[in-house]
Amino acid sequence: MGVFTLLLGVVQLFGMSWIRSVQEKLKENEARDTEFQKAIAAVRETMARDYVPRSENQAMRDEFRDGLRSIDQKLTDINNKLDRKQDKQ
Repeated sequence: MGVFTLLLGVVQLFGMSWIRSVQEKLKENEARDTEFQKAIAAVRETMARDYVPRSENQAMRDEFRDGLRSIDQKLTDINNKLDRKQDKQ
């Protein structure tokens, strides 16, 4: 009985040390992942700031939207004219 208890105690010690090592590795991995996420966020922020300047492209976007509105208005006018022609027939 004493040998069995001693063996169980040894297994528990090894089990506890293994669990601690796994927990430490998890903490290290989480810290690494957090740093990686911060680095990716910094890269995204830099790219957004350097390569997608909103103020410089605002005029171009407004001009493009105005062009699309103009095309939409012309298509609506053509559609209305065709509808009136069909109604007259």
